[in-house]
Amino acid sequence: MASNQVQKATNSKVQPQNGAHVSLTNQISREMKLDRSVSWSGGMVGSFPSTIAPGHPVTFSHLSDGDFGSRAAVVYTGTNMAGVDCAWVLAWDAPAYTEHAPNRVYAICGPKSVLDRLEFNQIRLSLGVSSSASEAEDNATKTSVNATIDESMPNKANVEATFTVIP
Repeated sequence: MASNQVQKATNSKVQPQNGAHVSLTNQISREMKLDRSVSWSGGMVGSFPSTIAPGHPVTFSHLSDGDFGSRAAVVYTGTNMAGVDCAWVLAWDAPAYTEHAPNRVYAICGPKSVLDRLEFNQIRLSLGVSSSASEAEDNATKTSVNATIDESMPNKANVEATFTVIP
């Protein structure tokens, strides 16, 4: 019986993640708009939310492709307290099998004019050396982002990010 329990535990550990459940919260007091997105592996159920209303989270699922998991990035834009155009970037990697590679999340924020020049390949490289938590703050625009990814949901990574402005 003990070996049967070990077998079940081992099997549950190697169960593939079938995607990522993503929750984004806008705390900038103005609507945010999707600027661009990329799916390196996996795909959306429907489409990425085009807007995020102030104070309201949006949630969506990004499904695994079966081999490499769910790996994607989104860029949302809005304005800070001074009316400056800003951007918030969130990228995640929820591999199909976490015993081969860990879940990772990467986040950055700042002036939209600067982040417009940030290519998705650069974001992917930064994601590759990140961990399960990422936070960024830009003093010039007084913007911040805090993101985490964990395995709290059965067979699905849970990604959470909050986009904010610093008063």
